[in-house]
Amino acid sequence: MKPASPTSFTIFLFAAAIILTLSPPSHAQWERHELPTSAAGVVGGFLGMDDLESDGDLDLVILSSHLRFVENEFPDDWILHEDSNISDSASFYHSDQVDWDTDGDLDYFFSGWMQDSPDPWQYTIGLLENLGYPAFQLHLISQSENSGTIHPGDLDNDGDIDFLTVFGPNPDMFGAVHLWLQQPDGTFEIEIVTSIVGLRPSELADFDGNGWLDFVMATADGLEAHFGSADGWTSVEIDPLPGGFAYVFGYFDIDDFDGDGDLDFVTQRYAFPTLWFGEIAWWENLGGMAFSRRTILYPIDEDEMNSTRPLRMFDIENDGDLDVAVGGIFFVNQGDDDTFVQQQYEPDDPYDFEILEKADIDNDGDIDLFNEHVYWYENPTNDPPQFIIRLVPRQTIVPSAGGDVVFDGMIYNQFPQPMEGHLWADVTGPNGNSARVWHRRMTFTNGEWLTWPDLGLTVPGNLPGGEYRMTVRGGASGYGFVPGDSLRFVKQAGR
Repeated sequence: MKPASPTSFTIFLFAAAIILTLSPPSHAQWERHELPTSAAGVVGGFLGMDDLESDGDLDLVILSSHLRFVENEFPDDWILHEDSNISDSASFYHSDQVDWDTDGDLDYFFSGWMQDSPDPWQYTIGLLENLGYPAFQLHLISQSENSGTIHPGDLDNDGDIDFLTVFGPNPDMFGAVHLWLQQPDGTFEIEIVTSIVGLRPSELADFDGNGWLDFVMATADGLEAHFGSADGWTSVEIDPLPGGFAYVFGYFDIDDFDGDGDLDFVTQRYAFPTLWFGEIAWWENLGGMAFSRRTILYPIDEDEMNSTRPLRMFDIENDGDLDVAVGGIFFVNQGDDDTFVQQQYEPDDPYDFEILEKADIDNDGDIDLFNEHVYWYENPTNDPPQFIIRLVPRQTIVPSAGGDVVFDGMIYNQFPQPMEGHLWADVTGPNGNSARVWHRRMTFTNGEWLTWPDLGLTVPGNLPGGEYRMTVRGGASGYGFVPGDSLRFVKQAGR
């Protein structure tokens, strides 16, 4: 067995294999299911999914006027619990989840209002630290700032979790972007980015691939992208608006829409003070801090969708391309990323949505949806597997000449003909940042295993020490796409 070179680093792997299965597209109807009615009424708060019980399925976390948990006992039941320490004393405006303390579970940054009776309500920014379900510890970060949207991530690339907020007189109004940077003692210091004033930013993501987090948001002048780097922030106007108007961008969702290896985003907008247009579009990342609008729907029907609705992009039909859900409406990609067919999946009121989230609720390998009306919608595309990808570590990891770590794997195509498709690999680090490390368009040969070494799936060798998680996913054009499971590995510091 060949020993690793002195310049290599050591990898500990915690999985034997990952199996991704791919099925032909299904056109069956989505089925609506209802959770306990006492879990309803999350408007203005947060809905998230987490495996709270570590039993292999996703449970529901609700932050609104209470902190509540709904245990997933699928397929028969859901069990509602409330945190008795945080109830009737909090009103959560927004929250986002991240493994803040790198202990393997999700914690929750939030903005909103809290009260210690009989004291008056106070603006509050805080953190709910997950101590192991059902125990959460409240950490108050600030009770002086009225903040809206909050998104965590390692903003200064120092290995810990910071967060971004928008400060203003009203959470729904334009305000200045504040960066809350975590200090070595666990406290946070504010860095005010006075040049960035806007409303409801996107989640943090590395759009330009430089290893620093970026975001997009609406401003008084239109849509802007803000790119982070070691030298500070660079603001780029990507969609200016004529004077006298302002955009309202509802929500953003981020993914590689066109499968070219970088991150794109989708959003919905309209203009005021007079509603002169509304549009749903995805924005293609062109590189070089540039984006191009690709329209999905224009104009929006003013009598129905005349305000912004929550939206998510994912592969609705399991056919290999990404689609968009806006409220209770699907916009189904016809395969060219420019033609979309509109379908209603919510049977009653498709426009009465404030929150829309996506997750594999029934643990069958496809993406389902849920909203604040305690409904979840079951994706019917779960046919038997006919396409298999396995990611398996080598018994000895031998870095390449550049110090990268190479993984082996096998692909088996059970269809009777070759298929054109894609494979992607993403790595999430100990600071919560995620980066695309590998993407390949390829032909999947039928009826035989294809070994992986020639595909060149690698992890960059300059990663700092810590625990990482690699996620691999694959799709064959016209036959489906499956999000991958993940493989955990640890890089030793200083190696």
